[in-house]
Amino acid sequence: MKNKFSNYKMPIALLIMVIVQSFTVDNSYTITPGVGINKITVGQTRLDEVFLLIGKNDKFTQGVIDGDSDVFFINRYIYTSLGLTFITFTEGYGSENIPNSIIYHIIVESPANAKTIENVSLGIDGKEKIFSVLGKPDSDRDIYSNVTYFHYRKKGISFGVDDKTKKIKSIEVYEKNGSPEMD
Repeated sequence: MKNKFSNYKMPIALLIMVIVQSFTVDNSYTITPGVGINKITVGQTRLDEVFLLIGKNDKFTQGVIDGDSDVFFINRYIYTSLGLTFITFTEGYGSENIPNSIIYHIIVESPANAKTIENVSLGIDGKEKIFSVLGKPDSDRDIYSNVTYFHYRKKGISFGVDDKTKKIKSIEVYEKNGSPEMD
């Protein structure tokens, strides 16, 4: 005997396939400052949900913050071909791949085709467009010798502008009034 949901298995599977394909084939992302990209929301979306949406990452890096009584890990799940990096924070040793850990930062870089909801585009626009759309940044800081970062902490977004090409090299989104990872 069939259950009443058996007729829906194929359409649901097809829908899931379409959602995954839209993430993995297109490489186009709309960035909402302080919120996230497409269906991934900073401060809310879990790592296992990201894995369901776009699959497993191809690179992983981990940083350690060793406090007086606790050890915290900064976990970076990198999708090289999509131009995406998702960052979680976990506590304790062996905590690099906790599926229910929350995404707190998203970094979008080339080869992604990305723009903010205000129409500031990765790889196309530069400092002038950022300033004309978002105003003066909360701060700017030259982290690496050829990239200047402009932070809009109150809005939850930062831009890395290549000093040579004058184009946006990376866009990081995090919660409003938060702190960027590249700080």
